[in-house]
Amino acid sequence: IKMVTADPTLFFVGKDPKHFLRFKPNLGDRFYNQIDFMFDHEGNIYWFGFYSNKKYYQQAGSFFIKINADRTRILEKKIQPFEEKLLKKLLAKKRLPKKFPETRNFKLTQFRLAANGDLVISAEHQPYGVSNFKSHSLLVMRLSASGEIRWAKHIFKYNSFPDKYKPFLSHYMYLHQDKIYLLFNRGIYKDLGKAVVIELDANGTIQEKEIFSYDKQTEVICPTLSYPLQDGKIFLNLQSRFFKYYSFGILNLPKLFE
Repeated sequence: IKMVTADPTLFFVGKDPKHFLRFKPNLGDRFYNQIDFMFDHEGNIYWFGFYSNKKYYQQAGSFFIKINADRTRILEKKIQPFEEKLLKKLLAKKRLPKKFPETRNFKLTQFRLAANGDLVISAEHQPYGVSNFKSHSLLVMRLSASGEIRWAKHIFKYNSFPDKYKPFLSHYMYLHQDKIYLLFNRGIYKDLGKAVVIELDANGTIQEKEIFSYDKQTEVICPTLSYPLQDGKIFLNLQSRFFKYYSFGILNLPKLFE
């Protein structure tokens, strides 16, 4: 679709007809995609996603809207382009293409609310493929409670395997205090396959730790089946590549980086 056909619109429907509300924030004539929303601790609504100036599946930046808990007004409205340096990394190019200076095929995957009200978003680069599931890179963004982008980071994660291995190829995101942790596989076979955890602090500084090498480890971590526990711990699910047997574990993320 080459023309804008719809604006982001959020509806609320109550038991009584008078409880019907519609928010249309008038963000401009752009292509919006990967849209979602969540509530903060006060009941305010965070509504966010990506936009493009060219096509629906491309991303030139992000938008953020905050609606008060009473659903009577818009508190914040931000639309912010990605920095040129970030776009080059996301596209893996030294120069941005003149015709389409935007990234493409990033799918909004997970989002969490930090203790201070910051919104953390992760998106995966999933280009179109005929037979394989592809997950090439991660985009991780931290937005303030007013919608300002504190930082945005690109993390390289190349995977291209048959669709049946899709459960192994996504990632899991966990927030503990002011740290963000990302768990994913860089390959699942013996040739350099490994599971890693990325830690990002409040400033976006990145550290990486390998937790399994698949030269020796027979079961593969299934990141999307991880589950949050208390005090920075997560429950791990590991399974064989042919889904015949399973094992389980607990990983203490903060201690991993001490």
